[in-house]
Amino acid sequence: MKKLNHPNLVSLIEVLDDPTEDSLYMVMEMCKKGVIMKVGLGERADPYDDERCRLWFRDLILGIEYLHAQGIAHRDIKPDNCLLTNDDVLKVVDFGVSEMFAKDSDMYTAKSVGSPAFLPPELCVVGHGDVSGRAADIWSMGVTLYCLRYGRIPFEKQSILELYEAIRTEEPDLGDEKDEDFIDLMRRIFEKDPSKRITMSELRVCF
Repeated sequence: MKKLNHPNLVSLIEVLDDPTEDSLYMVMEMCKKGVIMKVGLGERADPYDDERCRLWFRDLILGIEYLHAQGIAHRDIKPDNCLLTNDDVLKVVDFGVSEMFAKDSDMYTAKSVGSPAFLPPELCVVGHGDVSGRAADIWSMGVTLYCLRYGRIPFEKQSILELYEAIRTEEPDLGDEKDEDFIDLMRRIFEKDPSKRITMSELRVCF
């Protein structure tokens, strides 16, 4: 975190060591408006309007694009890890399960981490082998955008096994969505094959 410097990533200001309590304290940049949305399995929230979704997803793209350029896959992108400043700027936080790679690599990893509802289909199988951290982050970004737009996760099931099966085999419910550009964007983000999924540079053109 000390190496990172981007307006859409929460900054680490200082690390304080308290040897008397065997503790470390991380002083982080304040984001006064807190978590952008609380949503997950069995949780719903009020959706945001189109313009705010667009602006905040642009912020998310810029933050994660920078992270990937540093050779870091976030691995746990979700609304809970997106904070808002007083000026309504989205900042990504929580690098607890992030993984570092050589810069400009495809960032392939066999580790399966992250929040179940936000996992890509390639991580929802046993013995999945190496997967692209870049493609996995983009899927999770898409789930986050879906949450902001509709106030719910795209695949709602009773059990984790049912959830994983839905992520692998079903398409997200876009209801009576009229915006053809948004429908196409969701289709490209929620591409089951990570090698065919929309890339960060292609996402950037959309926003």
